[in-house]
Amino acid sequence: MASHSAPGITGNTNTLSTSAESLVARGNFPKTVIVQNIDASINIFVGGNADAALTAANGFRVKAGESFSVDLPPLAELWAIAASGTPEVRFLVLDGNQGF
Repeated sequence: MASHSAPGITGNTNTLSTSAESLVARGNFPKTVIVQNIDASINIFVGGNADAALTAANGFRVKAGESFSVDLPPLAELWAIAASGTPEVRFLVLDGNQGF
């Protein structure tokens, strides 16, 4: 996993699996998150993971090669799961605590 950051912006690359994992952890401030599915053929699914575990059946689909953005309120987190295999995703987090 490679990462980079600047004031208020954090970037990361993650390899997903068919088990849900947290992409963006909870925080005290709002955040804007942009997720890019850079895999050529495998879809991913994003969503929360509080009451019911995130699955490919209940997540929001981000097709191979597409992007998704969301404004997360304070204390929210974003999870992701692969439909199959181990696709790679990239994401940027714009931290609301830093003026975004």
